[in-house]
Amino acid sequence: SLSVIVAEEFKAVAREQGLRADVMGIEACGSLRATDLRYLSGHSFDLSRCIAYREEWVSEVAARRPKRVILLEGWSGEGSKKINGEWAEPCTPSFDEAYERDLADLTRQLHTSGSEVALVLTPAPLARDLASRYARLWGGRSSDSLQGLFDERVTCQNNAKRSAAQQTSATLLDLQSRVCPRGNCQRTLGSTLLRSDGMHFDGPGGVWV
Repeated sequence: SLSVIVAEEFKAVAREQGLRADVMGIEACGSLRATDLRYLSGHSFDLSRCIAYREEWVSEVAARRPKRVILLEGWSGEGSKKINGEWAEPCTPSFDEAYERDLADLTRQLHTSGSEVALVLTPAPLARDLASRYARLWGGRSSDSLQGLFDERVTCQNNAKRSAAQQTSATLLDLQSRVCPRGNCQRTLGSTLLRSDGMHFDGPGGVWV
């Protein structure tokens, strides 16, 4: 959803700079070949469609041959995903190895179309700012408890992105350190509110990204 919500701002800023851009992100979908998502509350979400979308991204890039592809994905890790029939969460070998493998594989496929590929290191959500609609999915955990979980699991996924970039010669775009200098995540930069719901960059925050 990070790329979906920032899409209109991203395309508008590109036009202002004389560039052409498109966004092909789909909510809840990313490079990991997972079939289901289970939230901390026990609610589940079907991800099987995401595997087909993943193949569509490769086909679209092959057809359009853009100069650069930016992979902006950032799951906060609030639960587990089913990988090869087994549930796993970030910061466990089964999840981290699968994520790194699938991300590197997707990056290589995009490279074959002649496009430069960039992977974005993303910041953890700010739990104290989370919109109330998320509470039912995350089991009513305290803000402090959620923040610790988000920080740990987003770090593990960013580490997998670093490893995938090393394997594939992809570029890293470090949004995480820009938003969280020295590990202190900012709500605002100057007068710009970055994430109105604590998670997604929208409005002025999207323009800044």
